[in-house]
Amino acid sequence: MKFKLITLFLVIAQFAIAQRTVKGLVSEAGSKAPIIGAAVVVKGTTVGTVTDANGAFSLDVPKDATTLMVSFVGFTEQAVSIANGASSVNVVLVEGAALGEVVVTALGIEGKKSQLSYATQRLDNKEINQARVGDVAQQLAGRVPGLNIGTNSS
Repeated sequence: MKFKLITLFLVIAQFAIAQRTVKGLVSEAGSKAPIIGAAVVVKGTTVGTVTDANGAFSLDVPKDATTLMVSFVGFTEQAVSIANGASSVNVVLVEGAALGEVVVTALGIEGKKSQLSYATQRLDNKEINQARVGDVAQQLAGRVPGLNIGTNSS
């Protein structure tokens, strides 16, 4: 029993030693406002997190990690070096290309709006940006005829 307990302790200690914590802030280039919900991922892995309401993040990364990839919709993805053992980074994202028109169908048909043989509803990006709700599903609710959005309760 003691052997199993000691072995378990050594395995856990090895994993704890093989990682380090990187903390930081993600903000917008123009206004320096924090970016809420930006993705921060260790390049080449699935280890990642998202920023909180203050644009802050904390991520346990492997000791051999060298680069963090930071991205958010509407901004250019940025690679940040953590190769020198940095434990704190501040990332400033620059606005990138805006999304174009997106056609969503229930039939799984891919193509341009002009190629569809049935009526479509247009929702301008300005209407979505004016909404004061953080959830995209809630922003769409009531704006598109025939669209029903529900939530699951656990």
